[in-house]
Amino acid sequence: MEDEIHRSFKMSESAGDCGSVTTAAGSFGEEEVEVYAKADDFINRFKQQLKLQRLEDSLLRCREILTRVSSR
Repeated sequence: MEDEIHRSFKMSESAGDCGSVTTAAGSFGEEEVEVYAKADDFINRFKQQLKLQRLEDSLLRCREILTRVSSR
């Protein structure tokens, strides 16, 4: 359902219609569309932060391993 709402929002946004969005799940007004867009942005930022955090943790583990190996 979220993908469907997102697709409908994008189609509506590109068509320049800011009044409402209609999906199989129902009709959404401008405020609801804005809420979904903000939630989508938040989720995407959160996912990106998790990816960066995992990458940082991985780099720290690699550094620890290299430090141990080089001290032998």
